[in-house]
Amino acid sequence: MQEVLEQESLLILSIKDAKNEDTSIESFRVLLKYGADMDLGVRRYDENGKEYLYYPTDVFARGYFVSPMIMQRKRKIWDDRKRYLKNSNFLLDLRMKKFLIQSYNL
Repeated sequence: MQEVLEQESLLILSIKDAKNEDTSIESFRVLLKYGADMDLGVRRYDENGKEYLYYPTDVFARGYFVSPMIMQRKRKIWDDRKRYLKNSNFLLDLRMKKFLIQSYNL
């Protein structure tokens, strides 16, 4: 139960905290580092009571009210993380192929 609350708190900070840019950016980085589902939205209500969902990656959408500095920093973190995961999967594939070839040759 505690983990869910922490993840929701980080998600909300990541999206909503415009007063403290460093908190918003760092929480976004932590979400990515620990593998949070970036397609998971947080239910919010506007001032008229209408329900909508916030998503961490909404920060990259045009028309989203985030300072350009936050958007650029989060975009860099996002791109670096995708590049890291792509390289990790590539290295894992190479290790698996090597293992399978060695096992087959036994």
